[in-house]
Amino acid sequence: MKRNENLVNLSSEHHDGLVIALRIKKSIDKTEDYQKIVNYILHLWDTLKHHFDQEEDNFLASKNIDQNNELINRMLDEHQQFDQIVNKLTSNTEDLKEILSDFSELLNDHIRFEERELFPYIEECLTDDELKQIGIKLEQTHQPLDKNWGPHFWD
Repeated sequence: MKRNENLVNLSSEHHDGLVIALRIKKSIDKTEDYQKIVNYILHLWDTLKHHFDQEEDNFLASKNIDQNNELINRMLDEHQQFDQIVNKLTSNTEDLKEILSDFSELLNDHIRFEERELFPYIEECLTDDELKQIGIKLEQTHQPLDKNWGPHFWD
């Protein structure tokens, strides 16, 4: 699927997110030291949260996007679910396997939703000028994921 050039930064981060979701999913069955996986997620959390904030700030700023659209509501709801799961990861020492599985599944499903449904909607609603302005802001504020950090439990 061809993505508008101004949203490519976000789509590229989505690819990284799918890799992370798969790494977490595979590693859950390879180790019983779930705290390593939690630490990995917490290390990446600021960058993931920044990505969510960029989507919300840029997409919700436009008058051309219906703020009550079901796709926008789903994006916001799922971003909030990530906050809740990360809070569980920092305050819960039990059920880590289940919480990590929930995180991995939500990350995978959320990214696929945004790429297949939300981004096409955004590209349809926004003007070329709005998309260009988003592209400029994304380029200026981009925070790439640190893909090499942490225990390589997924190797």
